[in-house]
Amino acid sequence: MREIDLETWNRAHLFRQYQGADLPYIIISARTDVTGLLKWSKANQVSFYFALVHIATQTADKIENFHYRFDGDKILRIDHNVPLLTHMRKGEDLFIMLEGMVTEDRLQFCRDLREKADNQYYNRRETVFHRHDMISFSCMPWIDYTQFVRTIIRDGEDNNPKLSWGKYTTDEQGRTTLNFSVQVHHGLMDGYHVGMFYQELQKALDAIK
Repeated sequence: MREIDLETWNRAHLFRQYQGADLPYIIISARTDVTGLLKWSKANQVSFYFALVHIATQTADKIENFHYRFDGDKILRIDHNVPLLTHMRKGEDLFIMLEGMVTEDRLQFCRDLREKADNQYYNRRETVFHRHDMISFSCMPWIDYTQFVRTIIRDGEDNNPKLSWGKYTTDEQGRTTLNFSVQVHHGLMDGYHVGMFYQELQKALDAIK
């Protein structure tokens, strides 16, 4: 992680503008085709949720603005996004937090998270609020929602990206889709960068056979 010089940063004026806004966030949900990933997950007997976390984190890492964070007036660029995700174990109604480490091996990532889910608890406050490199994930598989706003701990200061999705549905043609939500700080990126994320995410999902 390194600090970016605010005086030479090309979006410093936008950062300062949105830093004082009442709700300085871009919050978007878009229908996303996950047909290939669902088939891959079932074939490999791993969690579809974990597999989508892996692909979404890889996608975020491809886009420069998803590496930006801030702490007060200090602009930071992280090296890699580290996924922190909510997870509810079978038979329980309270979620735990899982931290993943993304490599190219999606299958191993899913298996490692499964082992953590079965054996370990994570303290949310000690994990996410003191880590600039975290990218937060959540899923509501019970609802095929149209829009979802995540908790904002401190308005204007909370700036880690938050990615979420709801229940997937399959149409008569066998196409499986879900609503995928992106919540980011507008001082760090614009709609263009969020649109780029969706395009790259769908491209990665379409490439899965």
